[in-house]
Amino acid sequence: MMHAKSPAAALLLVLALAACDAAEQLAAPTDLAPADELAAVLAEPAGEALTSAAPAPRGGNGLFDRLAAQIPGFGGLYRTAPCTVALVLTPAADDVRQAVRIVTAEVEPLVARSCPRGITVRPVAGEFTWTQLVGYRAAARPLFQIRGLSAITIDVPQNRLEITVASRAVAESVLAELPRVDIPAAAVGFQLASSNAGRTRG
Repeated sequence: MMHAKSPAAALLLVLALAACDAAEQLAAPTDLAPADELAAVLAEPAGEALTSAAPAPRGGNGLFDRLAAQIPGFGGLYRTAPCTVALVLTPAADDVRQAVRIVTAEVEPLVARSCPRGITVRPVAGEFTWTQLVGYRAAARPLFQIRGLSAITIDVPQNRLEITVASRAVAESVLAELPRVDIPAAAVGFQLASSNAGRTRG
């Protein structure tokens, strides 16, 4: 996983945004193309963006909140294949097998039509729990005082906040303000807002 572990590393992420976009398009697995029940179930929580105009997100969705309450170290879920999910777990997770069982029991009934044979749950390592990321997103609202910052979302696969900025200079300003809102730099990544409808990711 790529995290901004220092201001210098975070700036390198910003500089690499354009190159990452092209690489991601080449590396994207083709088996994710058709949307299904699983994609819909997992897309909702991360898709709720914090913006300067919108009210604060509710804090997740019912599924992720339930899983966070049951699984120590739960960092979220994301889809990697039609009936396969990655389960992000931090070092605080004390029983990986039990975590997999809980996720399977919670998710399979929600996707029975598109995954009649069940789902596969693959644990992956993370640094921040879902609860922490939701808290960081809420704490980040004062950052909208920085001109050129347009949105803050939770990037579950990267296990961090994704902050959309207009330029490298805006990213530098955000990094300088992170200590004031008590958000670690390692929990932040940047997305460069393009001048057209497209998006560039790092």
